[in-house]
Amino acid sequence: MKKNLLLSLLGVFFAFGVIAQNKKITGKVTSSDDGSSLPGVSVQVKGTSKGSQTDVDGNYSLEVPANSTL
Repeated sequence: MKKNLLLSLLGVFFAFGVIAQNKKITGKVTSSDDGSSLPGVSVQVKGTSKGSQTDVDGNYSLEVPANSTL
């Protein structure tokens, strides 16, 4: 019984460790000319197909693995 409880607890802690490796990244894409927001810009994690597009105000939000490059 104690062994099963211990294994269950270890499984829960391992699962939290795996989940914790992703980070939510938010940002805003703006023009270098006048600082205006840029809607419809693609933001992608380098080397993957995971990405997002900016909204009408140039904002984006994306869940990425730790140490990723956009």
